[in-house]
Amino acid sequence: MTENIIPVSPEEHGKNISDIQTYLREIHQSGANVRSVIPDGIYGQHTRDAVSDFQRSIGIPETGEVNKDTWNAIYAAYDDARRNLNMQEGITPFPALDEIMTEGDSGTSVLMLQAMLNTIAGMHINIAMNDMNGYYGENTALAVSEIQAASGLPPTGQTDIRTWNTIVRIFNAAAEDC
Repeated sequence: MTENIIPVSPEEHGKNISDIQTYLREIHQSGANVRSVIPDGIYGQHTRDAVSDFQRSIGIPETGEVNKDTWNAIYAAYDDARRNLNMQEGITPFPALDEIMTEGDSGTSVLMLQAMLNTIAGMHINIAMNDMNGYYGENTALAVSEIQAASGLPPTGQTDIRTWNTIVRIFNAAAEDC
């Protein structure tokens, strides 16, 4: 066997074939334009076609065969897909640790705050609903103040990092119950 050949071919059946089929299936599930494969350990036409799909998608010659370069590319795509499907990416919408959002502010951070407040308000009748407009108005300040009071924070109606984190924790708990 030469150095560039991986023991995956139409003539072989076994773990390496099941592995490549598993990788291709995960790549398919990540949204790539590669047909899904059932890991059965048999390198049939369906597997060959999925390998060709993958090769076409990354711009390498379409042979339907798995050599070392194709194996490494499939594994890298699988590893990337697995990480992206199994880990949730976080966002950091709060402007800065020393920032305070208050009445009159506007923007994406305020809109996200309002979305969290409305989710919480849907489960707690003592929290005011908000217009989803990205403007920190009187209703937003009131809802923030109500959450602050219920959480033992000073009810200022302003959103600092401590208030933001409190709202995020309540939102996450409320979202799990939905």
